[in-house]
Amino acid sequence: MGCGIRRAQQGRRRRADLRDRCTHPGARLRGGRHARILRSRKRSERLVHRLVRGRGVLESAASRATPAETYAGGGTAPLLIVQGGQDFIAPPEKSETLARELGDRATRVVIDRAGHALIPEQPAAVATATVAFLRKH
Repeated sequence: MGCGIRRAQQGRRRRADLRDRCTHPGARLRGGRHARILRSRKRSERLVHRLVRGRGVLESAASRATPAETYAGGGTAPLLIVQGGQDFIAPPEKSETLARELGDRATRVVIDRAGHALIPEQPAAVATATVAFLRKH
């Protein structure tokens, strides 16, 4: 088989693979549009990966530079912990552990149908929890 024929077959297989990987159900995009969508999606994923990795590096450096004793206790005031129920960045288990460590002075509220950006996702629920906490304390 000639080199040109083999390349053409590989190209057809790659294009077919790109069409199969399109996540839009029932989408019938033509030719190069599949490839453009997937390339754009991959660029976005790489950008998010770099941002998250960079954020982790900065947080680690800040954690190493700041002794936990300076902030961990949070003083003696009552604390409100507002947690998104579907937060995958800071899972609810972490806020549960924090509330347990802080004891009676911590009030933990888990807001359903909210992720890490819970204020724009559930502004009314966050406001309600905050106002209730302030009225109590």
